[in-house]
Amino acid sequence: MPNIGGPKQPRRSLLASIVNSVILYGAPIWADALTRNASFGAPCRRACRVAALRVARAYRTVSDVALSAIAGLPPIDLLASERAEKYREASRTEGEKQDSLGSRWAVNTYRQWQQRWDSASEGRWTHRIIPDISRWSSRKHGFTTFHLTQVLTGHGCFRSYLYRIKTPKSIF
Repeated sequence: MPNIGGPKQPRRSLLASIVNSVILYGAPIWADALTRNASFGAPCRRACRVAALRVARAYRTVSDVALSAIAGLPPIDLLASERAEKYREASRTEGEKQDSLGSRWAVNTYRQWQQRWDSASEGRWTHRIIPDISRWSSRKHGFTTFHLTQVLTGHGCFRSYLYRIKTPKSIF
């Protein structure tokens, strides 16, 4: 999908949720291996990064933490752990309403994601603009566009970024 034009963010987010659903199939079984072995999760993270790049309409140079915040897509290891915990909890408490379990785990996932976002060393420019991930990802108005993503990341045709990547001052 192109960064400029193409489907709007809701359709892009739908495609990203399909990617997540395919990856998270069977997550209760393999979620623990994802936390124990970093190389096991690399293909999953790579696929989710491509989906997040398309949702956010971002350049490849955007950091993973900033990208997931802008796209509103939690990291795959947190989602896998959430699914595994939901499964374990549901098997222990069969009579309890499943909706209350899901919302409790979703709040926990967002809390862990926020802690990662606050402590990450990269994506600090974006963190200044989006300090609260849950408010940003649950907003009911506006979509991210290519130009908005450039502002949110500090990448693009801004002089500070062009100077940092050592682009000539003038194209002429």
